[in-house]
Amino acid sequence: MGGQCTPFRSNYEEGLALRMSTTLLAPELIPLEEIRTQLRQNGVDIALIRLDASFDLQVPNKADSFFLLLEDQDLISSGELTNRVRRTLRNGERLILCMPFPTNRKALIEMGADEIISPAAKAVGPVAERILAQIILDRNIQPSNCGLLYGATKPMQELFQQIENLGTA
Repeated sequence: MGGQCTPFRSNYEEGLALRMSTTLLAPELIPLEEIRTQLRQNGVDIALIRLDASFDLQVPNKADSFFLLLEDQDLISSGELTNRVRRTLRNGERLILCMPFPTNRKALIEMGADEIISPAAKAVGPVAERILAQIILDRNIQPSNCGLLYGATKPMQELFQQIENLGTA
């Protein structure tokens, strides 16, 4: 079985390999630091940008994906903020909204979102979990499998390493 996991050996020694740079953006009321802490516990480091009045004047750091965290389903405020963020991003940078289930998904896509994800609850844990799930779904964490066994959370990475070690023992 070790041969099926061998290509990922170097990743085990270095930790998770995040293939794309990712940034979280959110208004003041969302606990960005706590969400980042939970993502770091799963081996994912992410940049943060607080959305305030000066946001339009600055160009966000270069990243492949931006997660815009929204507090509610209000189409007007969510759409305006989505459009505001989209205007500052470069071509090819993905904008993923993370919000309670939207009332008008199509309108938010038209306003600049590339993807919309909804956590199970507004609490820090479910929000971080849903962001991590999207990063994994996009195959931006490697290794994401060991043979036919798939997963990219920290416990799965540890399991892959144990399988690898058993295969080489």
